[in-house]
Amino acid sequence: MKNNAVFRAAAVFGSDMVLQRSKPVPVWGTGLPGITVRCTLAGQTAAARADGQGRWQLELPAMPAGGPYTMELSGGEETIRFERVYLGEVWLAGGQSNMDMKLQDSANGEEELARSRDERVHFYVTPQVSSEGEILEQAEARTCWNVIGPETAANVSAVAYYFARRLAESLNGIHVGVVQCSWGGTSAACWMSRRQLDKTAAGRRCLEEFDQRCAALTPDQYQEQLADYRARIARWEQTLARLDREEPQLSRAEKMARTGDYPWPPPAGPDSFQCPGTLYRTMLRRVCPYGVRGVAYYQAEEDDPHAEDYAALLGSLIAQWRSDWKDAELPFLLVQLPMYGPEGEGLHWPVLRSAQWSISRLLRDVELLSLADCGEKNDIHPKDKRTPGRRLAALALDAVYGLEEGQRSPRARRVEYHPHGATVHFAQCGGGLRLDGEAGFALAGADGVFHPASPQVEGEQVLLTCSEVEEPCQARYAWYNFGPAPLHSAAGMAAAPFWDDRGLLR
Repeated sequence: MKNNAVFRAAAVFGSDMVLQRSKPVPVWGTGLPGITVRCTLAGQTAAARADGQGRWQLELPAMPAGGPYTMELSGGEETIRFERVYLGEVWLAGGQSNMDMKLQDSANGEEELARSRDERVHFYVTPQVSSEGEILEQAEARTCWNVIGPETAANVSAVAYYFARRLAESLNGIHVGVVQCSWGGTSAACWMSRRQLDKTAAGRRCLEEFDQRCAALTPDQYQEQLADYRARIARWEQTLARLDREEPQLSRAEKMARTGDYPWPPPAGPDSFQCPGTLYRTMLRRVCPYGVRGVAYYQAEEDDPHAEDYAALLGSLIAQWRSDWKDAELPFLLVQLPMYGPEGEGLHWPVLRSAQWSISRLLRDVELLSLADCGEKNDIHPKDKRTPGRRLAALALDAVYGLEEGQRSPRARRVEYHPHGATVHFAQCGGGLRLDGEAGFALAGADGVFHPASPQVEGEQVLLTCSEVEEPCQARYAWYNFGPAPLHSAAGMAAAPFWDDRGLLR
C-alpha cells in the first residue's frame, strides 16, 4: 500500500461517479491483508475482508436511481468518502481510434464543447498505460470522474459524449455515466487475455504473429526503435499543430500532404500497447467488474490484415467480457465500420463489416449499428462523431430500454431470385424502407460477375432488376470499402451491407 494507507478503493471509484441502478453494485480495492472494509451508500451496507494478497471486494444490493449520495468506506481507523454519487445508467465505451477520438478533435468540436454542460452526464476515462506497476498506479492516481462541461469534455470520446447526452435527454433526469476504455490502433486481441486468445485458432494466430515481430528485435533494439518512433510522432504532431495554427483554412487532405503519413506501425515489444492481452490487463481489468448496463464497442480497423479471423476474435472478446462481468446477457452495441478506402488500398472492410453483422446475428443481446452511409474516403477517422453517437443512443433506447421503436439498422433476411431480378426481404425496418439514391445494389449469375441493379422499395422489400443478368443467384448491397449506401429505415437508420450467395447471407 502507498502513502501508509491501510486500504483504498480501485481508481474507478470516486466523487461524481455514477453507479448502475437496479443491479448489485460491486466495490473493490486493495488493503492490508485481513483488513475488513465496510461500505455504506443510500442506507445500504456491505463489508468484505481483504485476502492474503490484500485484495477485497464487496457487493451492495441493487438500488433504484437516485442521488446525490455520499459513499463511505471504512477500514481500521481510516475512512474514505466519495461525494455526489448517483445511481443511474452506466455504459462502457470500448474500442480503438474512432471511439477514442476526442470531442475537441471532432467535427464542430469547439462549438459543441462550448454548449456541453450537462450535470446528468459523467465520464471516467481509463488511463492509457500498457505496463503494470508504478507508472500505471501514478496514472490512475491522476484520474477522476468528471461531470461534463466546457472545462472537462474536451478530451472525452466524441462518440461516447453524443451517446450519453442523447441517453440523458431521454431518461427523464436519470444520470448517465460512461467508463471510457479505448486506445487507437488496437486489435481486438489487445482487449482479451492471452489465455482466451489461445482458445481459438484465430487468437493463436494473433499471438504467434506478434510474438514473431517481438523476436525480430533484441530488448536494446526495441528500446532504440521505440525512442525513435516517439520522436517521429512528436515531430509529426508539432507540424500538424503549426499548420492548424498558421494555416487553418487548409483542408484535412492538404494538411496531411504537408505532414506526411502518421508514423506507423510502432515497434513490437512486450510492453507495447499493441501486444495481445496487454490492455486487457492494464485497462479493462482495472475497471472490471464496475457495474454497467452494457457495452458500446467501436473497433475493427486494426484487424483488417486478418479480416477473415475477425468474427472469431470478436465473438471470443464478447464471451470473455461477459464472463468477467458475470453477466451472460450483457448487452453489446457494435458499431459497424463506416465507408473508407483510398484508391489502390488493399482493404477488406466488407469482410470486417460482415463479421460484425454475423456476430450480431449469432449472439443474443448483441446489436449492430450500421454506418454504411457515413465515412470519408481518404480519412480512416471521419470527423462526424455526432451521427454514430446519437444513433448508438437511439439503438440503446430501442433494443435495451424499450423506450423507442424502429431505431435498429435494417438488415437483409432473405433473397428470392427470379429472371433478371431479385426480391430482398428486410427485417428491422422501423415501419418501412426508403431510398435516397439508386447506386449500391448489384446482381450476378453463375459466372459470378456482378452488374448494377435498379432498386425499388415496396414496404419492407427491395425489388432489384438487371437486364444483364438473366438468371441471378447472387445479390450485393454496398459491398465495397467506400461507396454509396442509400437505403435507410423510415426512422433514418442506415441498412447494413450484405452479400447473398445462393441463399447464404453474409
